[in-house]
Amino acid sequence: MYATSIPATVTNLTLCVSGLSPRDMAAVAQQVPDLLHLHIDAWPSHLGSHTARIPELFPKLRSLKLRQDHVPEKDFLRLQQLQDLECLEILDRGHWSDLYKKLQTLTRNRLRVVTSSPQRDAFHCPCVSQVY
Repeated sequence: MYATSIPATVTNLTLCVSGLSPRDMAAVAQQVPDLLHLHIDAWPSHLGSHTARIPELFPKLRSLKLRQDHVPEKDFLRLQQLQDLECLEILDRGHWSDLYKKLQTLTRNRLRVVTSSPQRDAFHCPCVSQVY
């Protein structure tokens, strides 16, 4: 498992792992208990409802980058439990501005939600995902 190769002192981590499982996330969380900045990109798969476990696994996060496609609203809103989270960056073309506003309201505007600029992402094209 790759998680054991991550030094425990790491505070900034990017995980670009297709098919990232809850077990993988738990192993990484155990390895880096003081993680502050996390970028998860599990494309072409997605985190989906596993997003709800992020506050439990990585409670000290200050910034989080992830794709929001296929994440149920209730699971996305659980990110409000990250008490130190200052910035949430959405990496895909989410059309959920009302949901982002709801999350900001739940955090009393402590959280800044940023959407990535709409750059052409070759991996976001349905024709590419059919190849895998």
